[in-house]
Amino acid sequence: MAQTVKTFKYMQNFQCVGSECINTCCRGWDIHVDKEHYKKIKGKLSETADGKDLLNRSFRKNRSASKAGGKLYKIEMDETASCPLMDTQGLCRLHADYGESYLPNTCAIYPRQLSVYRDQWELTGYLSCPEVARLCLFDDDSFALVDTTIDSVPRKQAAINQNIAANTLMPFYKHFGSVRDMMFNYLSLRDLPLRSRLFILAFVANKLDPLIGQKGSTYQETEYQQILDAYTQEQQIQKLHQSFQGLDDVSRSFGAQLLGVILRIRAAADFKTSTLSQLICDITEDIGLCDDDVSDDAALDEITQALLDKYQLLASVQDSELNRRFDLALENYLKNFLYSNYYILSKMSLAEYVHMLILQTTMLRFLVYSHPQLLAKRDALSDMNETDKRVLIDQTIIDVFHKFSRGINHAPEFMRTIQQIFIQNNLNSLAHTSYLIMF
Repeated sequence: MAQTVKTFKYMQNFQCVGSECINTCCRGWDIHVDKEHYKKIKGKLSETADGKDLLNRSFRKNRSASKAGGKLYKIEMDETASCPLMDTQGLCRLHADYGESYLPNTCAIYPRQLSVYRDQWELTGYLSCPEVARLCLFDDDSFALVDTTIDSVPRKQAAINQNIAANTLMPFYKHFGSVRDMMFNYLSLRDLPLRSRLFILAFVANKLDPLIGQKGSTYQETEYQQILDAYTQEQQIQKLHQSFQGLDDVSRSFGAQLLGVILRIRAAADFKTSTLSQLICDITEDIGLCDDDVSDDAALDEITQALLDKYQLLASVQDSELNRRFDLALENYLKNFLYSNYYILSKMSLAEYVHMLILQTTMLRFLVYSHPQLLAKRDALSDMNETDKRVLIDQTIIDVFHKFSRGINHAPEFMRTIQQIFIQNNLNSLAHTSYLIMF
């Protein structure tokens, strides 16, 4: 009997759209090739002179094979940063000429990801794929549970990206399932504003963190269970919601600090050409951000204030459809993150993991509400017909979310560096996290 795999509605409906994709995964990626499929491809292409030429142009030895999970080869992108194996229709020549079995594991599996927690197998999708993002972000029932079988997942063993052993007994691992369910359930409290849900999530994570930290030195089962029980009660949830609503809003000044950190990191040599850096540049092009020197404090402050003013232009409009679509997309993004990025494998404590989530939500909010495509229609939003408005909003959100996801997939150090600066400056407390949520 085939292994049952737990997945969600949005992945059950996924099919690659091929040449219709708005941002193909065959361009702008480092595509690593496993040894088995390199040999298979080499054998087939070596049968003809044209094939040999294509082989020599397309593949290179991977000098960092140990960092790439033992993948000994990589595809050499052409001058347009495209895969040389892509034809003029945007389709893969290997797939078209020889079939799916000749694709490297990376190409056959993406955008799917398998995770194993004890005896439970889970299938999720990478939101760096625009089609996965479209299916996931806007459906109220994207995360309706669906059972499928392992046979529906290509290259199933190679597709496993997260694996937690069944015999792991440390508290940090033991309670992963119940803590993740708790976080997922908080995000699902749609009677509350999303910002309140995020505050509740951060509050409870900070409560639990000392009890189920990676060292587990203060762990007590009864105390852990008391906190879990207390903060699933409606009365406590409403109290936390009211507490958040009563906080003073100093988010602009704190948002300025976040933007300042982002701008300095974006300008660093290691990140200047990253996907995430380019997304920030594209959205802030009218301010000339990527042409300016941000090493000077006065210049940095001027640019930061200009970015805040730009963000407030749309954020202050309070368009109900934009806010509703964004909040739904963000909720689904975060739910997907919980399943695609196990906090117990993140090398972060629970509180740090949630802080990273909040940093991401703040950046996504800034990038969407500062997007030139939406700002150009700011004054006309209230008069647009419902269909045209939704198309505009959804296109903008997909553009930002899939590029942001691609950026942190390609250069996870970008977000980690931001978080480390916050931690080093003691800006990661629950109070500081609340200011980020308010932004």
